[in-house]
Amino acid sequence: MLAKALRALRATPLVHAPYLPAPHAARTTGSSAKPSKFYRLPVWTALPSAQYCRLSHNTSAAPLQHVGLRLRCPLAMSAAGSSPAAGFSSQEGAAAAKVSPLRSFRNSFLQPHSDVPVRERDTVVAVLNWTLPACTSLLLQSARLRIFVDGGSNQIYDVLPQRQPDADPVSVRMQHLPDAVIGDMDSARSEVLDFYRSHGAEVRSLAEDQDTTDLGKCLAYLTECFSADELHRLTIVVLGAMGGRIDHAMANMNALMTHSHLNLVLVGDKSTARLLPAGRSQVEPVVGVEGPHCSLVPLAGPCTISTEGLTWNMTKQEMRFGGLISTSNRIEEKIIRVNSDEEVLWTTEFDDHM
Repeated sequence: MLAKALRALRATPLVHAPYLPAPHAARTTGSSAKPSKFYRLPVWTALPSAQYCRLSHNTSAAPLQHVGLRLRCPLAMSAAGSSPAAGFSSQEGAAAAKVSPLRSFRNSFLQPHSDVPVRERDTVVAVLNWTLPACTSLLLQSARLRIFVDGGSNQIYDVLPQRQPDADPVSVRMQHLPDAVIGDMDSARSEVLDFYRSHGAEVRSLAEDQDTTDLGKCLAYLTECFSADELHRLTIVVLGAMGGRIDHAMANMNALMTHSHLNLVLVGDKSTARLLPAGRSQVEPVVGVEGPHCSLVPLAGPCTISTEGLTWNMTKQEMRFGGLISTSNRIEEKIIRVNSDEEVLWTTEFDDHM
């Protein structure tokens, strides 16, 4: 298959590109004039199962070399776009040209049902050390597993009793016990840890690991609690994930990228965020809870995107930081359709007094 790809690359046309930057080898000739260059373009030719292909170039000052530039090649199609690329069989070309599968997303945890047996619940709730939405108590009571992440234990211990001033504080805390408290424990107070430990919670200090965030430690812990198949079926809801220090919020958004194989949702006091994969996605906002405002942000880098169901839809629009990003858009339809060649961040505002 690799040999076929190389034959296809050699078969593609040479295109004159006199103003593209010269490679290092061409700059060592001592000539100040821009050398004439011919770049061999792959015309969207790629290995059928590969994500990238490499450009090669030819210059008047250097022999044929490889350039460290990778092009994203989603389809192995010819320049005309109607037949398999040169060098591939029709079956291989057809396989590469298949439309990406449709992925569906819905924040069904925003309509929780605490009467579902614990083992059948599909939500894990992790609590971080920042302002918690008003729905925190309801989400915890409907979760299959509860993890308080370092200072998030202080939040539950202090805030939930304050929100129920007529109830006994100890009783409120007993209703919201964690299964585990995870983190480097530089924020959790000792009396809070002692309380949860005395009521059966696992308290695990991972202070020796300073290369990952507390959320990263929490997600690693989940791999010990569930099989890969179980994790794939669960929704991991991270409360207190947005607001406060911007570096904390960005680290949490980075977790969406580093754990893109998980169904991970960040929740602040007024908004939610999740990563939509490259390809086709459809999002079903929870009516009466999510919206109307929403955003699409090119978190993974520049992307080309098309949407349906928004007030301001996009058609093959490039989004990038330093250019256009879709913020303060509005939800217009029950189903939002997104087609992007890169992962994008999807956010919605939500009414947390659900």
